[in-house]
Order: sequence, then C-alpha cells, then structure tokens
Amino acid sequence: MFWVLVAGAQAPVSNEADNLFKNGHYTKAINLYARNPSYTNQLKIAQAYVALGNLDKAILQYEGIVSKNPEKLLPQKELGKLYFKTKQFEKAENTFLLLTQKDSLNPDNHYRYGLSVEALGKRDKAKDSFKKTFHLDTTHINNIKELGAYYLKKKYMDSVHFLVDKGLKVAPTNAQLLNLKALAHYNFQEYNSAIPYFEQLIKQRYLETYIFMYLGHCYEKDWRNKEAIDSYLGAIGIDNANSDAYFNIGNIYRKEKQADSAIVYFKEAITVKRVDLSREYHAIASSYRTKRDYKKALDYYWLTYEQNPDDYITYYNICFVSDHYYQDPKTKIKYYQNYLDKFGNHRFGKRYRVHAEKRISELKAEIHLAAD
Repeated sequence: MFWVLVAGAQAPVSNEADNLFKNGHYTKAINLYARNPSYTNQLKIAQAYVALGNLDKAILQYEGIVSKNPEKLLPQKELGKLYFKTKQFEKAENTFLLLTQKDSLNPDNHYRYGLSVEALGKRDKAKDSFKKTFHLDTTHINNIKELGAYYLKKKYMDSVHFLVDKGLKVAPTNAQLLNLKALAHYNFQEYNSAIPYFEQLIKQRYLETYIFMYLGHCYEKDWRNKEAIDSYLGAIGIDNANSDAYFNIGNIYRKEKQADSAIVYFKEAITVKRVDLSREYHAIASSYRTKRDYKKALDYYWLTYEQNPDDYITYYNICFVSDHYYQDPKTKIKYYQNYLDKFGNHRFGKRYRVHAEKRISELKAEIHLAAD
C-alpha cells in the first residue's frame, strides 16, 4: 500500500518535469527528475544537460548511467556521441567499438565508429567501417557522404557516382550529395555533366565561392560565355578580392576580342591581388627615423604612401622627414604645401594642418632673412 502511494506521488512529479522539459525549463526539470532517480529520469537529466549546453555534466551523467546499466545500449551511444562532440576521440572510438560488438547489425554504430577513427587519422579503418555501414544500410545519407568523400579524394569516380546515385534516389535535394556528384564530374573533366548539379546547389542557396568558380569554368568549356561571366560575377559578389574571377572574366572578353573590357577586368585582378605592405613599410620607416637615417626613412615612407595614397598621416611623415633631410627651405615648403593641397581639409588632420601652415610661415621667414 505504501509503495502504491509513493508511486502515485511520483507520477505527477514526473509528468510536471516532462512538461517543464518540453517547454525549455531544463534546470527546473532536472531538479524534479532528481527526486525520483529512476533509469528513465536519469536519462532525461542527461538530455536536459545536453539541451542546456552543459556537456561536461551530461557526460558525467551518462557515464554514471552506463556504469550502473551496462546492458543498456542507448546511454552508451549518447555518451559516445558526446565524446565525439567534445573531441575526446579515443573515448568515442572505444565506446563505438564496443557498440559494434554488442549490436553488430546496427549501421549507425559502424558509421560513428568510422567517424571516430577518422578523426584519429585512421583513414583505412574509417573506410572499412563506412563500407560496412553501407552494406547494412544503403540509405544512410551521412555515411554515403563520408564514403563518397573518401573515394573522391582517391579519384575513384565510378565508386563516387555509384554511392551518390543511391543516396540521391532517397534524398534528391541533399546538398552534400549534389556537391559530391558535381565534383566527381568536374574532377574527371566532365564539365557539361557537372553543370546541372552546381546549378542546383546555387538554386538551393549554397552560395560558396568555389561553386561559382567551378560552374563558371564549366560554362566556359561549354562555350557559354555569358553564363560563365555571370557565374564569375557571383563569385566576386561573395569575395570582391577574388583576383581569379576578375582575370577569368577578362580572359573571356579577350577571347571575344573585346579588348577594352578585357583590360578593365585584368587591371582589377591586379588591384585586388596587390599585397598591402603599408604596415611593414611604415614600421621600417619609423625605425630608420629613430636612427635619424632620414634618407632611408623617406624612401620607406614613400613606399608606405604608394600602398595607400589616402593616408594623410603617412604623407605628413614624409613632410616631417623631408624637413630634416633637405637643406633647401623652398623644397621643404613644397612638401608642406602639397600636404595642405591634398589633406588640408581632412576632418581628422587639423593638428597636422596647423603645424604645416606654421612651418611654411617659418620657412618663408628664413628665406626672407637669408635674402636680406
């Protein structure tokens, strides 16, 4: 009678905890589940810790459940997943190896064992495990992706197509499979066959630079120059410093004998490819200035300025060093006047403008005194 009363009291508590869990009140749910530490409630506590993002506590919880319930496979699998997620790959490997032995016909156990050993650099073991998974379940999409990627790296294109075609029958819009199919055709120079798969990826809003670049190349090989240009422009839309895309567009225009357009894009390719060394040049210039080697300091300040002609501070440094290096006051005035002409109205350059104007006045006074 007492046990019935206790069980009856625990049922509403568990129901309340379940409702809290469903509505995202995970900490409150954990506190209620802990009042009745049954196997089921212990699992729910672990799941709540995962939902909270507290993976350390989730792992400890699952480890406790596994040690008390070694015959239960579910907590072992969830623990293995958490080991993998937290990059404890050796523990994940051992956990999933044990699961493949306890439940050898479960394809997902072999798949996750393959992921674990692959993360440890054991690629041949991983491949064997992925192959075993495929034998047990030809519709395991994630496994097809891993095994297909392995065959793609090995350039076993027939194997890639065989696997991916199986996957696409059950998941025709899966981006990873479409990507593998496109790359298998592309890498085997079957450019026309690769086009529809790259196009489908873009339609599904997988807007990666390499997809636009590869698709542009496929279009070029298929003599579809307008589409190629549009595709390269798509790559530029993602990365406007993509010099290869500008060059490829220029090359298309050059082949079409549109020289002016070609030159525009070739020049842009040069512009975006140029390495900005202004920080390094400026540091060298400042070091020579500290040594009072004004000739070398001036050389490197000019190199800095060439990298960024809108840098008013660098141009002022050129004026300052020139003031120390040159003897002729007229030459010094010329530098300061150039500064005023270029940057005199710059909103951040007031301090430098005032000093430049002051030095021009002082240098003119020197010239006047020398004439007298």
